[in-house]
Amino acid sequence: MSLSTAALRRPDLVERSDYFDHRTLHQVLDADACRQVIELVDAGAGDRTAYVDPQGKVTRHADVWWLPPEGDARAVIERLVALVRQVNEDYFFFDLDDIQEADFQLTRYGPGHFYGWHTDVGKDHLSRRKLSVVVQLSDPGSYVGCNLQFHGHEQQIEQAARAQGSVTIFPSFRSHAVSKLIWGERWSLVGWIEGPPFR
Repeated sequence: MSLSTAALRRPDLVERSDYFDHRTLHQVLDADACRQVIELVDAGAGDRTAYVDPQGKVTRHADVWWLPPEGDARAVIERLVALVRQVNEDYFFFDLDDIQEADFQLTRYGPGHFYGWHTDVGKDHLSRRKLSVVVQLSDPGSYVGCNLQFHGHEQQIEQAARAQGSVTIFPSFRSHAVSKLIWGERWSLVGWIEGPPFR
């Protein structure tokens, strides 16, 4: 067989990410583990947030607690960071910092609480955020509303999984929101994995 008639093998191509997509891993934490994460909260150390934009409009209303990357929270944070890094290697292909920990925040939404449309990137150190992580800690039957939403293709609204213990990972520059909570209480664990500037 001559070279001109030989079948040439096409090299394996890695499917590139759709950067306006998200990835969800189900049953990462069981119900007991979710409860234990919520119990890490120090009630006296919380911060009731009501962010107001320059026009005076409230853009976020929730209660938040920052988790230190040590103590009882460390094992959970390390596990989540490892999961994010694996999803990144398989799908997003971002350059991430070589770290085993990251900033994580427990968030509680009560009736009327919400988070308007936003991205997780900004000035200074916020510009280094590459991937955002949201862990659903509450049983979806324990609240109404309060859905994590994304702007999809052609501005369609996509809703993230509500299953307790699921983990949703997405590029930090992707527009997202949390709809208003109608009834009940929703807890989530949110984190950001950083990396060198995009270029």
